[in-house]
Amino acid sequence: MTQPSPASPTSLPALPVGLVGCGRWGRHILRDLQALGAVVTVADPDPGARAHAIAQGAAAVADLDQLPPDLAGYVIASPAGRHADAVEALLERDRPIFVEKPFTTGSASAQRLAAAGRGRLFVMEKWLWHPAVRFLAALARRKDLGPVELLACARLQPDLPIRDVDPVWTLLPHDLSIAREILGTLPEPRLARAEWRDGAVVGLVGLLAGGNNPATPRLHDAGPPLSGATPLLHVEVSAARAERQRSILLGGSEGLAFWSEGAPETVFVGRRPATARNARDAITTGDFEPHAVAGEMPLEAELRDFLVHLAGGPPPRSSAAGGALVVERIDALRRLAGIEVDA
Repeated sequence: MTQPSPASPTSLPALPVGLVGCGRWGRHILRDLQALGAVVTVADPDPGARAHAIAQGAAAVADLDQLPPDLAGYVIASPAGRHADAVEALLERDRPIFVEKPFTTGSASAQRLAAAGRGRLFVMEKWLWHPAVRFLAALARRKDLGPVELLACARLQPDLPIRDVDPVWTLLPHDLSIAREILGTLPEPRLARAEWRDGAVVGLVGLLAGGNNPATPRLHDAGPPLSGATPLLHVEVSAARAERQRSILLGGSEGLAFWSEGAPETVFVGRRPATARNARDAITTGDFEPHAVAGEMPLEAELRDFLVHLAGGPPPRSSAAGGALVVERIDALRRLAGIEVDA
């Protein structure tokens, strides 16, 4: 998964970009920005993070207020709880901003900032660039499996090193953005159950259904919500499971498609046997054909598209409105599960 995206130029101008945050994940962003030719200035209060940035050939300052005024755009990879403050400060500079997920950790701030940054604020939802997700979205749009009835996403692992927010805020945005891409919208939360360890939230299981509201924000290049009965969306995230799992199951009236991290460059597609009463029966009795879905690494692909936009090209696939919708759904699921929600 290393070849350049065929829709993007193979080379870009050396654009000056500000990177807010160069911690565990920000270091990967710095690496890919530099590989794509960007000239990066890092803002991070941690001396160790700044030292790493300088060692990689980037400039570094302690605070985003110290970033040069002539940067072409900004990438925000600070701790999630600081996203809203960083976005608000940088919107005053009137340059495009690419903020890591979760967009913010509260519906009110997400909606307010999405409105204020319309057209120049985008959310880094890297799974929208994953070849398997794009393949599954195309299957759903074409109704190759019949009308979609079910989408189930799982994101499970033994631990999570991020500590500024709980694992629900770290893991669930991925699967809700995947669902929004495949379904064209996000159903309404109906049921949710939290997973707790030692008094702390470590996961959540949720069921979403209904709510095909024409006013619901969607990606600028997504089609309309799928017609017919609204599909069920089942999501499960946890940072307290014995084994790591990433999987997506798309179920239609006539067949199923399945992707998992165990075979990351393959989607398995099968017709539903006439004897199958449900998705579980179809999985165990159906014949599945493998489909190769190789492509550019998602992080590099989304950063490439952002740099293309800074150079005058189209905007990235992931809008602030879509990111705000994800935050809104997470808030609603947390309420249903009895988890405290930020005001």
